[in-house]
Order: sequence, then C-alpha cells, then structure tokens
Amino acid sequence: MRLSPLWLGFLALLACEVRHAPECKLECEKNGHCTLKGGRCITTAQDDCKRSAACSKQGRCALVGDACLATEAVCAAFDGCRQEGLCGVRGGSCAATADDHCRPTRGCKQDGRCSAEGGLCLPRGEDCRASEACTKYGRCTSDGHHCSIGSAADCERGEICTLQGYCTFQNGKCELTSDADCKKTDGCRRQGVCTYIADNHRSGTGKQPGCIVGGPKDCKASETCKAKGNCRFRSGVCAK
Repeated sequence: MRLSPLWLGFLALLACEVRHAPECKLECEKNGHCTLKGGRCITTAQDDCKRSAACSKQGRCALVGDACLATEAVCAAFDGCRQEGLCGVRGGSCAATADDHCRPTRGCKQDGRCSAEGGLCLPRGEDCRASEACTKYGRCTSDGHHCSIGSAADCERGEICTLQGYCTFQNGKCELTSDADCKKTDGCRRQGVCTYIADNHRSGTGKQPGCIVGGPKDCKASETCKAKGNCRFRSGVCAK
C-alpha cells in the first residue's frame, strides 16, 4: 500500500524533533521539556533538565527517558538536601525519606523539623522540645508543620521566661504579666530582679513590661545577698 504525499508529510511531522521550540518555552523553563515532538514537549538533553526550575527546586536534574527526574546521586548533592533534608527520591523529586536526612539540618536544630513524613521534614514526637524554638522561645508543641506555644509549661521551658520573665501563656503567646513571672527568672534568683513593672521605657514605641529590683525584700532573698552580702536596696540595685 502506497501512502499519499499528504500522509507521508504528516508522519514526517510526527517524527520531527524541534529542540527549543517556541511552543515549548514555558515547559522548557519549568520542567526542562524543551523539544517539540509529535505535538508535545519532551526532554531530549540533560542540559535542558539542569537549566529548569524543576532541577533547582526539586532536584529533577537527570534525563531519564524523555523526562527530567531526580536520582539518589543528584539528591545527595542537591542544595535542598543540606538545607531542608531533601536527600532521598520520592515521586521523581528529591524528598526527605528518612529521619537521618532531617537531623543534620538547621531546620531540625532551630525549628524542630527533624522527622521525615510525606517527603518533608516535620516536627514529631519530642522534636520540638529538643529545638532552639523551645529552649529559647517556648515553642515546644508541634502543630503539625511547626513548633508552637501550646501551654504555660511551654513558656516556662524557654529562655524567654527564665531570662525575661515572659512565663504566662496568654492569647497563644508567652507574656510577662506579674511579679509571679519575674520571680521565675534567673535575674530574680541571682540579683533580686523580682518585681514587675508595666513599662521599662526601653521599647521607644509603647509600653513594654519588665522586671526590676523592687526593694529590700527582693535583695534579701537573692543569691547575691547570700554570697556577696549585697542585701541592701540602693538606687534600684542590691548593694552592701
């Protein structure tokens, strides 16, 4: 059976490949699909994969068949591995597939995102309590994607309480509200800084609460009184 010139031309068109075809510009930039073949955009060159957003964002940098995909080797060297724990392969993209991928990251140390789930590093179990988010700011409870403040106990675990007196859980935050908060601080125990004031005049934009040495009673209960004899209240501090 002899095909007509029209059919031959149509078949030739289907077989023809046009690399960096104008019709494929967006697909090329996004996914590395830069070659027009048979009416669709595909990948035919490794370099096209490497220049794509899919490579820089998802590690889909290797030419596999006619698509750009991630591989174990690519993901191990991927910036997202070091930064976000995206060191394994899931669905053709770099992803967190083991807790060991997450634990060396800054996100684990600072924000408790130490457990691999669904391809991401997320806070699970005791992850939040071991993080700087908890030890510094009282964000010790996981809300699923982040470490957040869930209770007064969370506030009291953080330096925001022990150093600044922000120990009361109120409106989803840690707040400094009373003498009771100041008395939980290291400054109270060591130097008698145990009395609450509504404004320490340090913000420059509005009232900011603080803790001060309120009088002789604060000094006499402090470590500086017991250890150094600084038991008298003078000019706002404990002195001999």
